[in-house]
Amino acid sequence: MLNIIAGTAGHVDHGKTCLIKALTGIDTDRLLEEKKRGITIENGYAHLPDTADLSIGFIDVPGHEKYVGNMLTGIGGIDLALLVIALDEGVKPQTREHFEILRLLGIPEGIIVYTKADLVPEGPSSVLTDEVTELIKGSFLEGAERVEVSAFTGIGICELKSLIYKKARELGNRRKSPELFRLPVDRVFSREGFGTVVTGTLLEGRISKGEEIVLFPSGKKTKVRGIQVHGQDVLFAEAGSRTALNLGGIARDEVSKGEVAAFAGQILPGRMVDVVLTMFSAFPVILKNNETVNVCFGAGHRNARVVLLGAERLERGDRAYAQLRFGEEVPLKTGDRIIIRSCDSNNSVAGGMVVQARAAKKRHSSAEDAMKLRLLEDGNLSVRALAVIREVERSYPEISEIAVRLNLTISETKETLFGLLQEKKIARVKDSFVSREFADEVFRFIISILSDDQGERVFGPKPEKGELVSLISSKYHLDSEMAKAFLEKTREEGIVVMQGSRVALPGEKPEHELSKTGKALLEIYRTKGIEPPSNKEISEAFAGDKSLRKTLGLLLKEELLIKVDQEHYMWKESYNEALSYVKETLAKEGQITVAMYRDHMKTSRKFSKLMLEHLDRKHLTRLSGDAHIPVKRINDFN
Repeated sequence: MLNIIAGTAGHVDHGKTCLIKALTGIDTDRLLEEKKRGITIENGYAHLPDTADLSIGFIDVPGHEKYVGNMLTGIGGIDLALLVIALDEGVKPQTREHFEILRLLGIPEGIIVYTKADLVPEGPSSVLTDEVTELIKGSFLEGAERVEVSAFTGIGICELKSLIYKKARELGNRRKSPELFRLPVDRVFSREGFGTVVTGTLLEGRISKGEEIVLFPSGKKTKVRGIQVHGQDVLFAEAGSRTALNLGGIARDEVSKGEVAAFAGQILPGRMVDVVLTMFSAFPVILKNNETVNVCFGAGHRNARVVLLGAERLERGDRAYAQLRFGEEVPLKTGDRIIIRSCDSNNSVAGGMVVQARAAKKRHSSAEDAMKLRLLEDGNLSVRALAVIREVERSYPEISEIAVRLNLTISETKETLFGLLQEKKIARVKDSFVSREFADEVFRFIISILSDDQGERVFGPKPEKGELVSLISSKYHLDSEMAKAFLEKTREEGIVVMQGSRVALPGEKPEHELSKTGKALLEIYRTKGIEPPSNKEISEAFAGDKSLRKTLGLLLKEELLIKVDQEHYMWKESYNEALSYVKETLAKEGQITVAMYRDHMKTSRKFSKLMLEHLDRKHLTRLSGDAHIPVKRINDFN
């Protein structure tokens, strides 16, 4: 089913609430004060009857200038705007402000509704028509249908309702991939017998009963005990629907209006947010660098200091990149729309789009920072993905973080990253992604350490892996696992060669020159293969050789020999051959027995048990009956 949210906008007392009631039969003014004063204060909600393919909800917003903040709480989630203008009053201040808000929030489609047609039977005057035409020129409403209605007599209501259904079907679906679920909380209340309930417009994704969600930015976890859409119990809700969630295990006072419900890891709250701002053009406005402003987003708002990139001030119609610096973390995502309001005048002055949430600190005078944001805003998906990776690569992002930063699904992100890997614009190091330039920088550092002039001075001619890992960690602020991963990447790409704990450049021998005893020992172990001699046999063969113990220690350290148990070491190549067979058998059969190993490797039961019990001690496998089964993933065996 296609889910669409329509919303009213316009000046106070221009008939928005009466219009919604005429369309749906629902009075959205629910507060006693609203009914007493005859104006909308809080957002109201209604809906048309569902058809087989379409569900349309309505948000009725306040028109009074004092309640523009409340209006912004609901208007950001709409797909179809009804710009309401009373025929007896025409375009008024809040008509202009609401129109600018709609325009800068990127609302895709709209209808101009002339209300109170019963009071002005002759329709809009030429002056009003011209004024409206000038107001909407160049916007999403230019060319929009204009309908005259009267909520009192019913004039034009059927025509408008048909047009709303038509426009709704033309809009298409929002993204419904379940993992993208996101619902800004615009109401919180308790219901006897149910507990805490939150409502909001489901921006994207899908939520099902029983799923665990997180409230951002607080990080509190809760489970969805029940779901309602248009007052009806449902098992799931999809993007574009007004949704109520009954939350379990969380008290009413633990949830705040303005928080965002989403799945764990789907939002990266931050205090600094990069945006592109566009100033209102319908009336004079000014925004100064370092000014404190009120930022409205989703169903919430927070004060922030605005740092303009490359500008001291913005005026009517200007456009620029900026960074918003909040006093607390905010739950925004790339592509989210915001409205900026002046803290001094309490007027709306600009609209914007989030280019990068949870951003690094930007400099006011930096042209380079502005260029980075231009790539993040205007580039195609590959360009934006590369820009994101370059921005955060020193924190070594994994695919899940990149997906959230791009506001993509995991599968969409994988496809994009695969293309960049094919083009050699990025590199994968362990589970993280960095730009190819940064990876090459690390590789050049490793090469410089291994080159003759550096290697002799720092380590001696043959540096050990651990020493290299330590230097890489220190220079690039990496943990040891990531430093090891970078070093392993150089080996994979043929930049270095390794043997045991030693690393060298191609063409050099990484291992120490072996002594006569070392060479003789290796030859014995190589010849014996998967049936290694015992330590007692080796001691007897090299009786009187005082270097035996030290040489064996060196061969183990260099991983030329592998310790299988307290009494047996195995030549590395033979060990790898045996391990390879075990891995293949486990992958194919799910288990391996002593008999299977014995028959395939053509060895005795004694040496078959020796190898399989060794793997049990390493916690790679465990004995289950007569068979050994894997404990870890096969690819993690080493």
